Amino acid sequence: MKVLLVLFLMLLVLAGRDLVSPAVKKTVSRPIRQLMDLVLDAGLKARQPGSLLFLLVTIAPVLAASLLLSAFSGGGAAVFWQFALILAITLPVFMDRRLPSVMEFCRKQWLDSDHQEQMAQRVEQAKADLLLTALQELFSPLFWLIVAGPAASLFYYLVRCCDEQSRHPEAADFARKVRFWLDWLPSRALAISFALAGDFLSVWKYLQLSFTESRSSIQAFITEAGQLAENGLANQALETPIDMVRHLAHYDSLCQRALGLWLVVMFLHALLP
Repeated sequence: MKVLLVLFLMLLVLAGRDLVSPAVKKTVSRPIRQLMDLVLDAGLKARQPGSLLFLLVTIAPVLAASLLLSAFSGGGAAVFWQFALILAITLPVFMDRRLPSVMEFCRKQWLDSDHQEQMAQRVEQAKADLLLTALQELFSPLFWLIVAGPAASLFYYLVRCCDEQSRHPEAADFARKVRFWLDWLPSRALAISFALAGDFLSVWKYLQLSFTESRSSIQAFITEAGQLAENGLANQALETPIDMVRHLAHYDSLCQRALGLWLVVMFLHALLP
């Protein structure tokens, strides 16, 4: 049953992100964000500190989810309810994503525009956005799901939601600091995946120098790792919007190859006793 559950979650990650309509994705993720907004609004009126509100909107739901998972940890009918609960926990985590995606947005913007200035700078920014979005919307929650289970992936998602909200800036600032460390280890794992899926030696040399670095931003680290993985594109000419789209598509493909590696790891992890 454990293997079947993990296989189902694999399909959920892929189908939930790429096959379900944008309207459904928004519907699934809206309740959590709205409930968080209500709690933060109440805390703001009561003048509660941001750190306390952060703990309330992240730790409390995770504890509740953990208790429910423990309650349905037995055999028989409990297995079905545990399966349903894990589905309910992971569904918004992986379906709440940027719409349209960075790849879709840039493709439409570049191909529909006659503006052909600063192509290299625009591609560099899009590349950084694509890799960071892939890390924070997919690979970080997937990492914590593999390492510590559904409750951990839910915690990451709640921290992300708290970071992205604008109702309580102090709570958002606290969440941003926590999110940096929650992204730190997954970003290193993703960089290793880029090495395996791309130019191994270039990425590996970079990791030897910067693996434990915590002063630079997560985006700068993962962007550099991605660029080194696709080292053959360094001197590619960007003369037309189509060249820009093709260049960015290589990095989208790199993320897909890395995801394939992670899903294999997830399956092997499920086979362990």
